[in-house]
Amino acid sequence: MEEELTLKAFRESRGLTQQALADRLGVAKNYIYLVESGRKPMTEGLRRKLDTLARGATNSAKRLEGETNKIVVSAADIEDIKARLANIERLMIQLLAAK
Repeated sequence: MEEELTLKAFRESRGLTQQALADRLGVAKNYIYLVESGRKPMTEGLRRKLDTLARGATNSAKRLEGETNKIVVSAADIEDIKARLANIERLMIQLLAAK
């Protein structure tokens, strides 16, 4: 990341909120605010994470330190899971009743 580019300019150039950037970097939103406002210095670790994010390296081999795995599930997937759980519950009841 270029030295003269501030954290706020970096974030805004990517259309990210402070919370979204914090989530991607694995830090607290308040930390982003403190760095942007000049109350905290940008650490080397944060700079490395920003460099990684700037290069777009978010695949599993180059995952950002502290990044969480987020699972996106559709409403149809949730309904399917509920139906499967209901079937399992019925089978368990039948098994317990047979004993």
